[in-house]
Amino acid sequence: MTDPKFRPNHPVVFRQAVPVLPFTDAARYLSDSEPGVVKIDVEGGEIEVLKSMSAMIRKHQPPVLLEILCMVDEASTLAKNQLLEVFFREMDYSIMRIEKVRERFIQFVLIDTIGLNTDPSGWDYVAIPSHLVAGLLASSGGSLQEQE
Repeated sequence: MTDPKFRPNHPVVFRQAVPVLPFTDAARYLSDSEPGVVKIDVEGGEIEVLKSMSAMIRKHQPPVLLEILCMVDEASTLAKNQLLEVFFREMDYSIMRIEKVRERFIQFVLIDTIGLNTDPSGWDYVAIPSHLVAGLLASSGGSLQEQE
């Protein structure tokens, strides 16, 4: 179900039925192979998706790429983002903002909080197990910077 605070002034121009089910149900149809990466782009429903995948994330610890959009009001955005921060902290993951210029990767920025980011070019993130951050730093040629 769409959050009424998410893009209320944007008219619906197209509707399509899409099957939605918890990851635990979908996982029954997938192989037992370890996921290499998880990509989430669900227009505000990230925490629900992550919660349904929590057992798999805890077991396999895949990197999680996600787009985190702003809601219409600051309070809803901050509340949603705090839930994401808590989820990843409980999984012992670190969150990095993916900085880009004209859709080209520039660097990862290690962040403590997602906060309120109204710039669409900064809505892409990667969460990785915290023990892998140093390795990413070493292999990224110094493109990992901690948020000031």
